Amino acid sequence: MVSAKRKEKNRKNHKANVREKKQQAWEKFPDSFLAMCHVTPPFQEPEDIEEGSREETNSMLFAKAPSYSHFNPSDIHRPYTFTDLYSIHAKLGRTVMKGWHKGGCIVAMKKLHVAPDHVLQLGEVRALSAINHENVVKLFSLRLTASVQYLVLEYCHFDLDVLIHHQNVKIDAEHIKGIAVALLSGLKAIHEKNVAHRNLTPGHVLITKNGILKITDFALAVCTSDGTHGGPLSQMANIRYLAPEYLLGCTEIRASADLWNVGVIIGELFLRSSLFDGENERDQIVQVLNLVGELEGPFYKTNETYQGIKNVWRDDKNGTFLKVFEWRLCNPLLHDSQGVRFVRNMMEPNYNRRCTVDEALEHEWLKSGVRGDLKVLLEVFEKPCHSRIFRDHNDDGIEDNNDNGIEDNNDD
Repeated sequence: MVSAKRKEKNRKNHKANVREKKQQAWEKFPDSFLAMCHVTPPFQEPEDIEEGSREETNSMLFAKAPSYSHFNPSDIHRPYTFTDLYSIHAKLGRTVMKGWHKGGCIVAMKKLHVAPDHVLQLGEVRALSAINHENVVKLFSLRLTASVQYLVLEYCHFDLDVLIHHQNVKIDAEHIKGIAVALLSGLKAIHEKNVAHRNLTPGHVLITKNGILKITDFALAVCTSDGTHGGPLSQMANIRYLAPEYLLGCTEIRASADLWNVGVIIGELFLRSSLFDGENERDQIVQVLNLVGELEGPFYKTNETYQGIKNVWRDDKNGTFLKVFEWRLCNPLLHDSQGVRFVRNMMEPNYNRRCTVDEALEHEWLKSGVRGDLKVLLEVFEKPCHSRIFRDHNDDGIEDNNDNGIEDNNDD
């Protein structure tokens, strides 16, 4: 049995170790970076820093959080945490909170991942600071408190997951085209900076109260031009949106995987339900096979996991090729084969033949009838709504919409 004196000694030793690690972490931040975050280092910054260098942090230009006179305090709850300029008022997700800047601006505040050695991970900061586009969420600042680090981001009132699954939201073909154009435009800006998002899902596509679509959550984003390889995404990302090569263990960084994500998202907008519901990687691959057929390309020919799954799948299906893609996505209210081909081009299993962002934007389906005003879709909501909150307040889960909620609006 440990004595009280021993426990107290262990507690003091633990506090000393934590304090030492925090001091070591501070040493890894340059003065310019700390000044940008409005914090003061406890001691001098060393010169020879690799990650988080002066050159890197000097290039991170953050926009000032805007001040809005129309801020309504009733929009937020009682604050439970404060930083020097920001107060946190409500939880929006696992790591994202709703906050308020003292100048009168509602913001989103995301807790940053901190490595076990207390070193701040700056990958998401690098990605967001490099991209300035209407359809990518804006990064306002990076705030450091004594124990927590936050990204201060543009606040968006809704996400695409809610629009897909909410039965009272009526989405027509023109709106789906508008969403596709906005999503691809933001993705083009991301790819032009040699960044792959790698985790595009409807919950990571936000919409402001003015109907502007914004791509967010760059936690898994990586550079595509430095020859690096990523870890197994199936252990981190939502497998229902992962490209098949990532499901099968590919670690090569390819921006084309983001196009697969977009294809799945647009497919769900057609269906008004989830396109896949795989419980694990193997189950998900079988569902992909059922939708698009056998996977072709050099990677799949040498992948033992895929070959094993394919042999079982072919035996189970008597060797027939199931063309269920057109059957599932050709909604009778749309009669839009071009829209199906548009989705199919992005969901090409062979990543060497998968279309690029530019090719997707030039697709025939997007050359007419594009309705970019998404604000009308939000009129059914009385207040901001995100997928987490929506699901928490629906005891029976998200309601299925039997008529798919899609209108053929040919009068516009």
